[in-house]
Amino acid sequence: MHPAPGGDDRGRAAAQGIGVVAGLVARTLGPAVGPSAVGDQAGGDLEAVGVDTIVARSETDDPRVGVGASYIRDLVRDQRAAVPDGAATAVVLAGAMVRRAVAAAEGDADPMSLARGIHAARDRVLDELGRRAADLRTKEEIAAVMAAAIFDRALADVLAEAFDKVGKDGVITVEPGPAGGEPGLALALSEGMTVDGGYVWPGFVTDAGRGEAVLHDPLLLLVDEEVTAAEELLPVVDAAAAAGRPLVVLAAGVSGAALEVLAASRTSGNGATLAAAVPGDRLTRASVLGDLAVVTGGRVVGGTGGTPEPRLASGGDDAPAALGGAVKVVATRDRTLIVGGAGDPATLAGRVRRLRAEIESAESPDERQELFTRLARLAGGAATVRVGGATSAETERRAARAERGLHIARLAMECPILPGGGAALADVQHALAKFPRSVPGGRSGDEATGARIVLESLTAPMRQLADNAGVPAAAIDKALKSRADGSGIDPATGKPAPMRPRAVDLLPVVQAAVANAAALTVRVLTGQ
Repeated sequence: MHPAPGGDDRGRAAAQGIGVVAGLVARTLGPAVGPSAVGDQAGGDLEAVGVDTIVARSETDDPRVGVGASYIRDLVRDQRAAVPDGAATAVVLAGAMVRRAVAAAEGDADPMSLARGIHAARDRVLDELGRRAADLRTKEEIAAVMAAAIFDRALADVLAEAFDKVGKDGVITVEPGPAGGEPGLALALSEGMTVDGGYVWPGFVTDAGRGEAVLHDPLLLLVDEEVTAAEELLPVVDAAAAAGRPLVVLAAGVSGAALEVLAASRTSGNGATLAAAVPGDRLTRASVLGDLAVVTGGRVVGGTGGTPEPRLASGGDDAPAALGGAVKVVATRDRTLIVGGAGDPATLAGRVRRLRAEIESAESPDERQELFTRLARLAGGAATVRVGGATSAETERRAARAERGLHIARLAMECPILPGGGAALADVQHALAKFPRSVPGGRSGDEATGARIVLESLTAPMRQLADNAGVPAAAIDKALKSRADGSGIDPATGKPAPMRPRAVDLLPVVQAAVANAAALTVRVLTGQ
């Protein structure tokens, strides 16, 4: 008989503690449960909690359980460092693997040989999961990914509808409703390119009821500087008036005599005008104006990236040549929307390709996010999801869930997916049933036992999901024996049912859960 896992009583205590904490965490698994009311090991009530709270409380109770909780804490940290989801699944897998590994090590199995078998099976499982993954295809699958992460199917459906309307590169904004307002959800859509920064003077407003300045078929002047002098705008105002079209000035700012020229043109009937500010530091503003130039077919004037002649005071042919165009411009106090820009489609497509390449090579999360925001403005439409709740706290929680759902969905669009509900792991278990025979020792060796520990644990998430939904154990066993590939257990019937498109998991989330569970099991076996 080999020594206990870890070589002493501490290893055995760790295994016992992992079992206790994993059992508590397991009860939070699945959209039917989510962060939920669980009891501690003494049966006392713990209010609605999630993985982090369960682990934190376990570390402060029974010292033996606390050792196991520290292992689970590290597991959750490693899972979240790799992917934004899957912590509960990783814990459930770890609990199943550790239980089997401890039983083998306390018998005749050599812990180091078990560890080698676990590593071999882990690698094979990860490869098989990758082989079975497919791209996200439908709106229903996008909704399923978000629902599994935020435990709010209605919200996930609205967010998926927003993605369906504006595309994966579109801008989707979450806005909390007023406290105590309508507790429902609302989706508002708009086409075109939206930039931060609205009109600089309320007198530009054309629709007082909506607080909007709306100009149809305008010419657009893009200036990467503060515009203050009247002579800087007079030639452009005259050019727009001669063309019989409104004029929109998008600049770092418009004030003083320059603003008076635009206001006079509007009030005198010489031509409708609008001035809107483009905020941000110089680099950010330059990139936004550069993108606007591509969309509208204009040129940026002034600034480090503008035309060689920083001003248009000279008039002549250069003034209209720098102007872009659009079907419509709508400005509020905070934002400006350009619809139907007159830019060259081929030039726009090239800009989009360049931004995507820059996103791939971005070195920092902040740089990547800024580039993604630019891509979204250029390539997609815009949607606003308004989230309401009965109380301000409820509204804030739901808005936070919406933001998390958007993050998960964008990740899903960049990586393959698998059938959810534990189906992918159960599929892999079936496919690799003969794998332990290929590791050293074949049918009876300790390394083969280590491989079987991993494979036999792969149905644990599906079992736990069904158990949390109230499916009887006998029905779970029957469903596991009769299920087909891609099927999970329907919580309403207790029978096998296809998971896609209603339930899907992200490939990297499932792979990370398996890898981290296997790593924890080896740590327990080897006393690390």
